[in-house]
Amino acid sequence: MFTQDVDFLRLHAKGTEHCGIVYAQQQTPIGEIIRGLTLLHQILDYNDMQNHIHIEFL
Repeated sequence: MFTQDVDFLRLHAKGTEHCGIVYAQQQTPIGEIIRGLTLLHQILDYNDMQNHIHIEFL
């Protein structure tokens, strides 16, 4: 799941299980978000993302 909502970071920190979270700050340009998501899709699979958080562009 892609989000710009920090509440999902808090859920991850609490140990809530999830299928993977990709987070980017609100000010991140859409082109950078698309490039980052495309790259992640190319190199990671479902198992790689299980309960994993990837923070983009901090």
